[in-house]
Amino acid sequence: MLAVHETNEWPSIEKKEVLLLFDNWTRYKLNSTQEWAALYPGDGVVHLGTAHEPYTVAMLHELRCLDMVRHALTLPRAARDMALAARCMNYLRQALMCRGDTQLDPYQYTHAVRAVQTDVIRRCHDWRAVYDRVKEIQQGER
Repeated sequence: MLAVHETNEWPSIEKKEVLLLFDNWTRYKLNSTQEWAALYPGDGVVHLGTAHEPYTVAMLHELRCLDMVRHALTLPRAARDMALAARCMNYLRQALMCRGDTQLDPYQYTHAVRAVQTDVIRRCHDWRAVYDRVKEIQQGER
């Protein structure tokens, strides 16, 4: 049996529901390095408890991993860190499976015949609450 690691220093965060329009590639392009890096401030690390132990917030860890895979794709094949990219791909796979999102996405490939919908609006947890808490903790570390 696997143990679930929990820390009492990370209080639950109330995340209200928000609507998110899944757009078609308008931001976060392959070469938008600064835009991607802004998604995980301070590498997504917060220090908790009296010992100030480092933790990575899962959402920010996932975004950082996605950025690492994005970065690898911008490099010539010989310069890519394939071990790091493989670890990130596996971590992202596990994170997606862990959440088990069962929301149905319409078939949306616009180049395909009979695409159902090109712009999807999804109900999501408000990620801004996570950013606010991370910012609050990181500023307290200074």
